[in-house]
Amino acid sequence: MIRRGILAGILTLLIGGVAHAGTLTTPVVHNINGNRVSCVLTNVGTSASTITSFRMFKLDGSEEVTINSCATTLAPHASCTIENGAAVASVYCTATAIGTIRLSLNVLDISFNTITFAPGTK
Repeated sequence: MIRRGILAGILTLLIGGVAHAGTLTTPVVHNINGNRVSCVLTNVGTSASTITSFRMFKLDGSEEVTINSCATTLAPHASCTIENGAAVASVYCTATAIGTIRLSLNVLDISFNTITFAPGTK
């Protein structure tokens, strides 16, 4: 689990879009193999970021989060994760924060390795 979080955080830092304040949204990811999906929010700034909203949605607009490791404040260079507890066919994530953040949506295989990565954009 720690390895998965570190890898997802590194991918987010390298590839994901950046918001200095505002909302980021990932594209919809179609999860055809029934894998778990996680969304990673990373503070890439030098001061704490305030998270006002961090959510995962199904295509029908209903919220799909059962595991949430996020507090309302995210320390510099720290990451937090939300994920679904069961396989969902198609999802996307949104995050709203004050600070410099990156967002990604990751589809995980049975060993919790990222097999699909989608960066969030403004």
